[in-house]
Amino acid sequence: MSTVIPINIEQELKSSYLSYAMSVIINRAIPDVRDGLKPVHRRILHSMNELGFYWNKPYRKSARVIGEVIGKYHPHGDSAIYDALVRMAQDFSLLVPLIDGQGNFGSIDGDPAAAMRYTEVRLEYISKFLLDDLYENSVDFRPNYDTSENEPVVLPAKFPNILVNGTAGVAVGMATNVPTHNLAEVIDACKLFLENKDVQTDELLKVIKGPDFPTGGFIIGEEGIRSAFETGRGSIIIRSRTHFEETDTRKVIIVDELPYQVNKAKLIENIALLVKEKRLDSISDLRDESNKDGIRIVIELKRGFSCEVVLNQLFQMTQLQTSYSTNMMLLHKMKPTLMPLKDVLAAFIDHRREVISRRTEFRLAKARERASVLIAVYVAILNIDEIVPILKSSKDNETAVLSLCSKKWNIDEDLKKLVEIISNIQLENSEYELSRSQSKAILEMKMQRITGVEKEQLVREIHSEIEVINECISILGSDAVLVNVIVQELNEIREKYPHPRKSVILKNTSAIHTEEELIERETVVVTVTYSGYIKRVSISNYRVQKRGGKGKIAQNIKPEDQLAQIFVLSTHDEILFFSNRGKVYKIKAYKLPVGDPQARGRALVNIFELSEGESITSILPLRSSEDENLIFLTAQGKIKRNSMSDFNYVPTNGKVAIKLNEDDRLIAVKTSKNEDCIFISTRDGKCIRFLVDDLRVLKSRSSEGVKALTLSNGDEAISLSILNQKILSPEEKALYMRTKFSERIKDPTNKDEQFVLSVTENGYGKITSSYEYRITNRGGVGIINIATSKRNGKVVSSFRVLLDNHIMLITNRGQVIRIAASNIPVLGRSTQGVRLFTVKDDERVASVTEVGEVEENDPVQDDYEVDPEE
Repeated sequence: MSTVIPINIEQELKSSYLSYAMSVIINRAIPDVRDGLKPVHRRILHSMNELGFYWNKPYRKSARVIGEVIGKYHPHGDSAIYDALVRMAQDFSLLVPLIDGQGNFGSIDGDPAAAMRYTEVRLEYISKFLLDDLYENSVDFRPNYDTSENEPVVLPAKFPNILVNGTAGVAVGMATNVPTHNLAEVIDACKLFLENKDVQTDELLKVIKGPDFPTGGFIIGEEGIRSAFETGRGSIIIRSRTHFEETDTRKVIIVDELPYQVNKAKLIENIALLVKEKRLDSISDLRDESNKDGIRIVIELKRGFSCEVVLNQLFQMTQLQTSYSTNMMLLHKMKPTLMPLKDVLAAFIDHRREVISRRTEFRLAKARERASVLIAVYVAILNIDEIVPILKSSKDNETAVLSLCSKKWNIDEDLKKLVEIISNIQLENSEYELSRSQSKAILEMKMQRITGVEKEQLVREIHSEIEVINECISILGSDAVLVNVIVQELNEIREKYPHPRKSVILKNTSAIHTEEELIERETVVVTVTYSGYIKRVSISNYRVQKRGGKGKIAQNIKPEDQLAQIFVLSTHDEILFFSNRGKVYKIKAYKLPVGDPQARGRALVNIFELSEGESITSILPLRSSEDENLIFLTAQGKIKRNSMSDFNYVPTNGKVAIKLNEDDRLIAVKTSKNEDCIFISTRDGKCIRFLVDDLRVLKSRSSEGVKALTLSNGDEAISLSILNQKILSPEEKALYMRTKFSERIKDPTNKDEQFVLSVTENGYGKITSSYEYRITNRGGVGIINIATSKRNGKVVSSFRVLLDNHIMLITNRGQVIRIAASNIPVLGRSTQGVRLFTVKDDERVASVTEVGEVEENDPVQDDYEVDPEE
């Protein structure tokens, strides 16, 4: 009858789970800080060492190693063991591979290694420094899983493998992730720690500068490194090494090195997916030209895109830049412990002290035993005539041993001195008693060997053992000598492996750039066509010409297209784009496509997520302060005032800015302050000026606004400007206007007069003083702004202008001219103006904008004599 033992299920679960967790932590996932190895890796190296698969021997099949490991030490799946072996042979996984593999051992693309029956392995020479002294009682051994074999608990390890090759593992309730470090730097850090165990992190950082990954790349900043060194945890940013090339037609980004543990094939696939999803629209071609000599990923850009900007986007969106989370959780004294760098170094040095001490004790005992045997042989040679009869007359070995031990044997002066040196005592006479072990040694030796050995040779051998004994005693008796041994062994490795760093540490965290930081601040001209093509061109591409010049080609435009708008702003300015649907979109100017003056540009539908039938109709560069409002004007004369804060955030897919009637459109948006006036002009040459305060600030973005002015049939509003509130009475104005213009603008007290430029579609225009425009009530019919006629045509634009600036005019066929505003005459409201731009019969002025400042040697207008025809 079986016995049923009742147990508490809660306690049993806790106990069983704890046992399982500790088994995983200690026997599988977390490496020992002393040799930096998990049990499976240690067993692989130990098995290869036992099999004699050394660096100077032929390669042997991997399957032979796996079978040895499974059969003797690691009763787990062969694939797991083979994967562990493969990783130790990969130069992109370990900084200093421990196994030399021949055949297909996988790739940085994530390709698996060939089957173990095909690949061959042997130990790398560096493994010698992990396995040296293993059989000199330097470490403890323990029985294997079936007690048929013994295996080392830890390897002697002459260098801190945990720091050099790192590790990664997930246990139960914890994980470890240790980066690789440069071998030479780690050894220097060990020597520095031996000199001063209280060494500070700053001093260690001068020696071991940070992780050194086998795949190279750049490490950005020192904060993560310092945190990892001081606490055992830290986040390290790794960035690909790249450079730029340029072909006849394209700019190219070349990726030379990847962050650690990044799969190259998946990275390329990810970039291709971003291009396919149009999240990256700047790449025209992507290919992998990597070979056995190194990595080379080629990223070709479309025209008009900056390598710096696109690369920064790739850093943010792909694994060209990654974050490595350091978590130095290691087994220390059989307990999982989070260990800062100093603790790791201390644990390794303590391990080396113990290994060298135990090894030295083993060598001392062996040397003494060997010296004892040599002395026995020496005694036997001196007393051969007496020893032989004893051996012949003894009935058995035990009798012979007792006979040899009971007698005092004569020795000569040479042997007497050697015995005194070894035993460190003074002999009273030239007699020597053999010990039991010495007697057994004599019995086990062939007589031929005893009689054939020369005394001089024996003396040399004994002296050699004495040197070993003295050296061992010196090491065991002095910590300074022991430390010197540690340093000598470290130096031997450093001289053998003086590897330069692969990863470059960029100490300045400014190496982490936002996209905006990579863009140079410069003034650019932004042009938009009626069919929705946009581009930006540096202002330096346009030179100043005299009034009436022929201009130059600004843009190659199809006959059915027309140039709609032109703006001058900084690359870092934000731009609001208002659509015919009353929505608003926002973008930085540097994100607009770059083009030559003659280039057509890029379609706006490829920049914004526009719905079907939606197009951009108005653009507003934002260079305003928080106390300003936005003024909206539609072609039907509706006006609205909104707070600027309503547009602080604009999602990628835009948001509602104004409600529009079905047959209306938004024609202008301006910024204003409470003390300003609004100036509106119409296509038929009318205008109105009223106070901004006549409009209340609306809280709703979806309202349609109120009437700005009363339009006549066929007329429409075309321009919106912001003026100050300064006006003159009729008497003051008449007196003021009699003053020469050149004197008026030089008068430092005259700060309130502003000027309005009006331009017609046939290239005529004028500048008018703001004093010519009286302030009226909102909603009126307005007053004459410029005379329209067959010669002038309709009004294209009318806005406030600074006389120190330039004016740029562009026709619907792409002709452009840039002239100084000071070269345009200041005339009355109702005049027709003068010729500003000579346009062809089939052309008309499409857009006018104000740009820059004139050069110092440009003439300033005096009084003009205007021809009646003009």
